[in-house]
Amino acid sequence: MKRAKKNPLSYLGWLGLIGIIGIYYMAPWMITFLLFFFFFTYSKMVPDELFWNNVRRAATKAFAVNIGSQTLIFLFLFFRAVSGKGIPFSEAVQASGEACLVDVNYLFSTMIQTSMNVIIFIVTLCTFFFCLMRYNRQEKKFVEEDESC
Repeated sequence: MKRAKKNPLSYLGWLGLIGIIGIYYMAPWMITFLLFFFFFTYSKMVPDELFWNNVRRAATKAFAVNIGSQTLIFLFLFFRAVSGKGIPFSEAVQASGEACLVDVNYLFSTMIQTSMNVIIFIVTLCTFFFCLMRYNRQEKKFVEEDESC
């Protein structure tokens, strides 16, 4: 009896364990890794040529969303710094005895960038998941139409 080949994409589901560690340490950026558990749904799917073509198409769209949103965030932070609301790093950190003081504007800019990176990570993964689901649903629909004819 021939054993079915396991879909290698399902191994990415193990990255969801990082999300469980994030829950334990209350680290929101690590909790987003729980989204990777979605990949376990592909463990029973046969990894044929059309499936990998759908993965490539979904990954291309997710990559474009990631690059575009990262560019927008960096432009936002750049214009925020140029307008005077943000300040350069050299002026933000000042050594004072043993304590290190950080300017509020610098801290706020860092918090914006970190939170936006987490949001972009979530949007990128969701773009990949939804595109892949849509492509696989279309493929299944075309196969059912061909079988009915």
